[in-house]
Amino acid sequence: MNTITDKKSCRGITIANARGGVGKTFVSIHLAYMLAERRKKVLLIDTDPQGTVGLWLNMDSPATLYHLLLGESSLDDCVLRYKDKFDIIISKDYIKEAEIRMVGMVSRENLLRNRFEEFDVYNRYDFILIDTSPSLSLLNQNAYLASREVIIPVNMEPLAVVGASSIIESIKIMRKLMKHKIGLLGIVPTFVNNQSNVAKQVLNLIKANYDNVLPMIHTSVRVKEASGSFQTLNEYDPRNIIIEDMKMIVDRVLNEKKV
Repeated sequence: MNTITDKKSCRGITIANARGGVGKTFVSIHLAYMLAERRKKVLLIDTDPQGTVGLWLNMDSPATLYHLLLGESSLDDCVLRYKDKFDIIISKDYIKEAEIRMVGMVSRENLLRNRFEEFDVYNRYDFILIDTSPSLSLLNQNAYLASREVIIPVNMEPLAVVGASSIIESIKIMRKLMKHKIGLLGIVPTFVNNQSNVAKQVLNLIKANYDNVLPMIHTSVRVKEASGSFQTLNEYDPRNIIIEDMKMIVDRVLNEKKV
């Protein structure tokens, strides 16, 4: 069985920021959708107790990440298919109970990776995307240890940049203490209004502090409208400027070498 250290092609990417409302779920869903359009096999996993991936796409299942982590369901029982595009494993609020139960388990930080290896997930997909909650939780540690790359969405608020710094410190801890090879794929400036002075200041702050900045995502009221209609923006408003932004991000992701 291949492991995370010798898998041939699968790329695990965690989408994280210690701040909420920065666009993690938007980036996760649309990266999954658009990678699938490039003929990539994609699995999107939601670790957030708010379950925003499932809510956005109107997906539901009796078997969730909770059941996979605790060994109560197989991978195939938990996987949902979104419109023949990509696979999803959702979370619900009771994932918090799983985290409490995980604390007393052996190798608790590696439960997700161990489940991936048990069900040969790394050989079934080209990309595994993990949408995380705005916290430094045990579930997020599992996400980092099951992946090799991190994308950090940062909206146009100074505190979101602070949240990004917290994630980078977590990456350093994973590398140093857990001996896990993981790196920053890039910072994604999100919901950018080019006319806003605050946005300009935050963009300058990001560019001054980080080398690997991915293309920005502009702001649009159509994002909320798309989520309210339980669709991706690709389906709801395919000519939106954000679709072009995301295409550039997908290009960068595909052209990056695995960390």
